[in-house]
Amino acid sequence: MANHTNVTIHRSWQDCVQRLLVRGLIVVGTGDTEYDALYDLLACRFIIPVGAAWPLRVLSFLKLTFLEGISWKITRRLFHIDARSSCEKKVIRLARQTPLSCAEIIKCVEMDIHRLKDGYDVLDKLYDDNDLNCDNFAQAVREYHCSREVITAVANLYLRQQIMIDTY
Repeated sequence: MANHTNVTIHRSWQDCVQRLLVRGLIVVGTGDTEYDALYDLLACRFIIPVGAAWPLRVLSFLKLTFLEGISWKITRRLFHIDARSSCEKKVIRLARQTPLSCAEIIKCVEMDIHRLKDGYDVLDKLYDDNDLNCDNFAQAVREYHCSREVITAVANLYLRQQIMIDTY
């Protein structure tokens, strides 16, 4: 884009990327394999489900169909929800209850925890070891049996625009 304008850029591409990283506008994951990089990228990020309540969805559907004159086929396709895998359903269900990082969701799935009331419940149930804290939690759950499945589910939900990822 800079080549098509008359603006002179004094920074290299690497400097621009580093500046965006420092400001938190982009993120990076590193590792020896694709999974390691994806885990590094997502483990400490928080999952926020996206979607409106069903009454709002129904009203929006009706408005588009009858008031805006958009065909039934198109509006039905717009409001269609993808079929989720069982792990994706667990991720969404847990993320709707209280803010959780991907690593915390991994531990919930591993320990078969279905219900978390609030942040205190998260601390009581997930940070049960005195050595666990927010700095080492992601590394502690990295080798859990379900970690690859949960990280894949989170990535798929993100790609299908059913969740947002935040750093809190």
